[in-house]
Amino acid sequence: MGLAAMASYVRHAVDGPVVLLKGADVAALYPRPELRPSGDLDVLVADAAQAYRALLRSGFREDEATPQTPTAHHHLAPLLWPGLAGRVELHSAPNWPLWLAPPPASEIIEAASGRSQAGDGILALSPAHRTAVLVAHLWRENPLGRLGQLLDVILSASHADPDAIAETMRRWRLERLWATTLAVASQIFADRSEQRRARFLSRPLRALHERSALEAKVAEAVAPFYGLRPPHSIVASGATVTRWLRPDQNETWRDKMRRTLKMTKQLASPVSIFVRRWEDEHRRRPPGG
Repeated sequence: MGLAAMASYVRHAVDGPVVLLKGADVAALYPRPELRPSGDLDVLVADAAQAYRALLRSGFREDEATPQTPTAHHHLAPLLWPGLAGRVELHSAPNWPLWLAPPPASEIIEAASGRSQAGDGILALSPAHRTAVLVAHLWRENPLGRLGQLLDVILSASHADPDAIAETMRRWRLERLWATTLAVASQIFADRSEQRRARFLSRPLRALHERSALEAKVAEAVAPFYGLRPPHSIVASGATVTRWLRPDQNETWRDKMRRTLKMTKQLASPVSIFVRRWEDEHRRRPPGG
């Protein structure tokens, strides 16, 4: 009920098309939607900054509890509607591996049609685009680290035309990641033990345990080798590691070293706990430092 009301407020405050990226439309692919709960409303719009200002004027408020970090997310700070559960995340592009260029938002918006499960004028991604967006999200952070995200991809693909999926993956430079994703899904869901592609990345999924933060970082560093050919994969992997080593915006090298040494002690923790502690560190940082 909360997300439906929030979707209605968004639709009436924002001019132009609003496209649902994941959430309810993916949940509808499951035998029962409650098997795939979602607390946020992730939407794609043509001008995220303008839409953001419109939502603030209409009564939305920034989620001050969520730390805002400069690491290239494609959505602005989450917004809340007082009294409703869940958040709105306005995207200028879908979440995408940092070493690949995302497709133009205009292409995705133009292909969106019909009424999404969010209702009230919120558009749905085309089935092929939805599958590609989910694949990119699967490889965005902690690549192949969540069994639920892999299941999202497979269910979405089962409701889309294979030729349309193949063409979309090729055009958006996701074909190598798509092939690896299918191979891993075959290992997990069909017990195809002869599939050796990405066995390192898929091991936690096969063992049904969460990666440690260190394992997740290694997976993120090697992910470009599954999506790009050399030398582009080497450059992309190096850029990923370099990004970790650099201070964040408005952070000094001294503060960076202090925070890095503190968080290094947490690398053996499950990645979900590590992320929560990392976010706590950002909350405690004073503005501009």
